[in-house]
This record gives sequence, structure tokens and C-alpha cells, in this order.
Amino acid sequence: MAMKTRYNVVNGQVLSETRSGVRRDYLTDGLGNTLALLDNTQTKTDTFDYFPSGTVAVRTGATPTPFQWNGGIGYFKDSASRTYVRARTLNTLQGRWMTQDPIGFKGGDINLYRYVNNRPTVLVDPIGLFPWVAAAIILSIVVLGACVHCAKQIDGLGLSGDDKRLHCMYGCLIRKRCTYICGNHLLGVLKEIMDFFFGGTVEWADVTATNTGVSCGGDHSRTCSACCASSGYP
Repeated sequence: MAMKTRYNVVNGQVLSETRSGVRRDYLTDGLGNTLALLDNTQTKTDTFDYFPSGTVAVRTGATPTPFQWNGGIGYFKDSASRTYVRARTLNTLQGRWMTQDPIGFKGGDINLYRYVNNRPTVLVDPIGLFPWVAAAIILSIVVLGACVHCAKQIDGLGLSGDDKRLHCMYGCLIRKRCTYICGNHLLGVLKEIMDFFFGGTVEWADVTATNTGVSCGGDHSRTCSACCASSGYP
């Protein structure tokens, strides 16, 4: 019977694995590249070095981990030339996406197949939609964690309606009741990023609805319900 491998993942970051009963910790760099695997004595069992586009240049050891290039942030290598990055799959031999950006030009590039604006040594794209500076990913997770904690206080209000109305209402109430850092127009994007990290799906319409709610939260002349309704989310 094939042995199972268990991965220890926190907020989308792969920290360690237990394979055939042996635990190994992932040692990564600032971009999330797996540089080495360490056993329980902190001895290196595997090491990795990469070309900028993601193919392996040099490696030692034979642990068949799929989390190699940018593996610390969830890039999953499923063949010698393909790496799965949630919304899309990357061809690492060509250094480009295999499909167009699902959110089109809103991803910030006129070339819908280009990977991180051809800057793979300084940028990453943990969900396959748009480039991020690696440090911003960690910051966004911390910030959104605080916003989620605040949002949980709103859960008891008995909000109802379809999905997009709820996005609008939560965006509005978070701005009114939580700190400013939660009530800005990055909220919708951050929420969709976390959906990907924790098994959800990204919908650009959700981002729009959430950020409409954030704008409503700054309108002190109307309630969230009234503002969302007049903005197309009745």
C-alpha cells in the first residue's frame, strides 16, 4: 500500500511534510523557493537551486516533493515542465502561463500569458492572477487575519441575501466598525486571495461587490443596506 504524505500548511505557506513516517522541514528563501529539506536532526536531506523561470538547475537528494520552486507559497510541480499555481498552470520551460489570465487585463499586464511581468527574481504570483512582491503576501495575510477577526463580530447580525449582497454588506460594515486598514479597497482582493489559499474560488465580481461595500461604509448619510441596494445589490 502506498504511503501517504502529510503537509503542514499555515496560511497557505508549506512548512513541513511527513513522508513515510519521516518529517522534513522546508527551508525557503524570501520568494518562497524551497532551498532545502531538513530532517528531524536539522540535517539537509535535499537541496535545490533553480533557473529564474522555475526549472531545477541543480539538486541533491531524492525526496519526491512537488513543492520546489516557490513551493513554500504553494506552487505545485506536477511534471518537469508544468507547475500548478491555483488559478492557472505555468509552463516553466517557456516561462509563461499556459492559459490567459482569468481576470483579463485587470491583472495589470497587457500580455495575458506573461508570468509576473518577466520579473521572476523579484515577483511571485501565488494565485495565478497578478504579480505580488513576496513581502506583501505575508503582510496581506496578517492584515486580513485582523480583518477576519473583526468580521466575525458581524456574523451575529443575521445578514441575509445572495452572495454578492453579502459581500457588499460585509465590506460596508467592516469599514464602519473595524479599523481603517480593513476598510479600504484592498479588502476585496485580499479576501479572494485567502479564498484560494483555503480552498475557495476567485470571482472578480466578489471583489467588486466587497469594494462597493467599502465605499458604502464611507457614506455616513445612508445605512449599509440602503447603499448596497442602490448600488445594485438589493
